[in-house]
Amino acid sequence: MIESYIESRFGLHKSGKLQGVKSTLDKELNALQALLKTADPNYKKPSLEYIKIKRKKLEPLTEDQIALVGDSLMAKYRPVYWLMVYTGMDVSDAVYFQAKHFTKDGWIDKPRGKVEHEDGERIVLPVLPELRERLRNTPTPLDPEGRLFPGINNKQTTTALLRAFKVAGLPGYGAKYLRRYIGAALLDEGYSEAWIGKALSHADGSKITGRYTQVYKETMLKAFKKLEQRGKNVGKALSKNE
Repeated sequence: MIESYIESRFGLHKSGKLQGVKSTLDKELNALQALLKTADPNYKKPSLEYIKIKRKKLEPLTEDQIALVGDSLMAKYRPVYWLMVYTGMDVSDAVYFQAKHFTKDGWIDKPRGKVEHEDGERIVLPVLPELRERLRNTPTPLDPEGRLFPGINNKQTTTALLRAFKVAGLPGYGAKYLRRYIGAALLDEGYSEAWIGKALSHADGSKITGRYTQVYKETMLKAFKKLEQRGKNVGKALSKNE
């Protein structure tokens, strides 16, 4: 059954053997082991042979693509989607966002959901006017502990996003690419990797930040056109000297 799942998840290698992304499979098999141990304390996950592959990194999203995905989403998921777009939050942080996470001075301040300790990283970001407009019809609970988006969970939201990306002609994209959009867009604006790490609520010096700092092809092309022009200028200078 596990082998059949792996095949459906990653397909078969061109050699006909099983293949998969090791980091992903390790997490999933560990979760399965923890679950089955509740029924059989002696259960151990199987030792599987498969060809280790790297997950293909897709191009960073553009503004037009993000707008298209937003239009492709079911209405009830749009507010949480735009919160993720304008903050780079993980799905769980956005889905379980509470009224108390809005500060009186117009910011967001909350601990990251993946951080277990009180001294962990926090999400501290401004609430932009465009985000306020996107959330205009989303009532803020009177109870500070109340959720901004009741009635949805992580799995439902993740599935809805995957479907919306597919409908928008962007299969393979998902929630993580909204965080990568933040990294790519800020890098495009000239911000450093350390600064981007702060925006994404990463720990100081985190090596993970580098995964979110892709360069847009259009920006790379513009940069090399400038280099080309410099080369032409050098050629003209050499001609004059001759």
